[in-house]
Amino acid sequence: MKILKASALILVLSAIGFYSCKKESTNSTTSTAVIRNTGAVAVDGCGYVLVDAARNSSYSPVNLADEYKVADSVKVLVTYTVLNTTFQCGSIAGHGLQEAKIISISKIN
Repeated sequence: MKILKASALILVLSAIGFYSCKKESTNSTTSTAVIRNTGAVAVDGCGYVLVDAARNSSYSPVNLADEYKVADSVKVLVTYTVLNTTFQCGSIAGHGLQEAKIISISKIN
């Protein structure tokens, strides 16, 4: 009986874990882009932003390494995945940027 209860508990917890995970897009994009410093969030900026001009899109990178946060307009070759989440920033209510997860990134001279 104890084994049956333990098995049922494990099954229920597994199901909860499976359904609570956010699904990320599996489509990655590789592009030449620019890392822009739009200003601190505390003063109505959006922090560091990945600007992909070829796709006319800007994203809030969730895992941008500190080495790319040293100056404004750092040109990069980047592979990223667009997430289903939005980073709220700026002074306008509801304003935000779709988030992106960086898969690989390197500076371009």
